[in-house]
Amino acid sequence: MSDYILYTDELNHFGVLGMKWGVRRYQNMDGTLNSAGRKRYRALSAKRVATAEKRLAVENKKTALTARYNTVGHAKQEARTAKLTAKRNALEPKVSKLQRRMLKGKEPGFFGKRTLNKAYKLDKAIAKSSRAKTKYDAQMSKLDVKATKLEKRIAKYNRQINKLD
Repeated sequence: MSDYILYTDELNHFGVLGMKWGVRRYQNMDGTLNSAGRKRYRALSAKRVATAEKRLAVENKKTALTARYNTVGHAKQEARTAKLTAKRNALEPKVSKLQRRMLKGKEPGFFGKRTLNKAYKLDKAIAKSSRAKTKYDAQMSKLDVKATKLEKRIAKYNRQINKLD
């Protein structure tokens, strides 16, 4: 009887069929590109530029549409904020009078409490309107950053193509 165990679950890999050891397809021995390599990388870079330019065109369309939408929304928010601020300023003398009375220790009556509540709600609405304007500005800056990144990427790819020539 034999003391040897035969294992058959081995993985053997002898390379790709037709592969030659030490032969480079796209580079010379010093690492520079040969003519096939320049042709290949020029085609890849041109493809990348085309893709990036398409994406930039889409981003520019998005930016234009968002800008138009945000301009309308921004104008509406400005008008709403102005209207709310005018209402709040009209209430200011009554509110300050009530606050002075409260500092003296006098409790406001029903109408006084209602006036203070109305002023509080107007302050919250003005703050909300301001946040909405800030949101529109943030959307626009985010789209501008995206477009700038794409433009930088296109410039990088164009530099790569020029370097290959």
